[in-house]
Amino acid sequence: AHDTDSTPSPWDGSTINLGGVQNTGNTESSSFTGALNLIYNKDRWMNTLNLNGQYGRSDGETNAQMYSIENKTQYSLNTVSTMNNFIYLDTDTVVNPFNSYDFTSTLTAGYGRDWIKNDKYTLSTSIAPGYNQSSVQNSDTIDDSWAAVGNINGIWNISSSAKLTDDSKFSLYENYWEVTTTAALNNKISGNLSLVLSYSFTYFSEIPEGTDYTDQVNTITNVSLAYSF
Repeated sequence: AHDTDSTPSPWDGSTINLGGVQNTGNTESSSFTGALNLIYNKDRWMNTLNLNGQYGRSDGETNAQMYSIENKTQYSLNTVSTMNNFIYLDTDTVVNPFNSYDFTSTLTAGYGRDWIKNDKYTLSTSIAPGYNQSSVQNSDTIDDSWAAVGNINGIWNISSSAKLTDDSKFSLYENYWEVTTTAALNNKISGNLSLVLSYSFTYFSEIPEGTDYTDQVNTITNVSLAYSF
């Protein structure tokens, strides 16, 4: 949304995403995804809140259930928009009963830099130490660990109606490390409405003993509609 004088809204870039798949016949299954991405810019401050959810059923039984919340508060150290240095505080919590780690929560504080920031491309990196809590599926205990997290975020504005984004996170903990990358193609349909095709890849270096879910690689392919405001 923009004011009548074309001044950008501080909420520019915020989106709501909804997606779903329904199968009938030989396979009775359904899955739904939703996401809320709120971005607020004020002078040198920027706050980003991400809420994500996934729910799936197959043949009458739940087979996917994931919820996550991440909040990042960022402060710019300078006013040069093309070479922006910033510090930030990030909290990231994921609950997923169908994963080897059914609960993880990480608090980090670190430094980042926008290496490229123009109308066509954006590339930023960040690194931060922190603290992590995690719980193994089928376990009632929560383990504490130090954390080191690095991020690489890129945007390619292909045209006035299409853009490609990639967000990669590298997380190192005391007992294992994890890599997550999400690539998304956003194509504007009309006005504030877009079609989004995304692919997420997660790799765990170690699978803990006692869990029912032993795959080190997990992927999510999602098609959704996004409304920007």
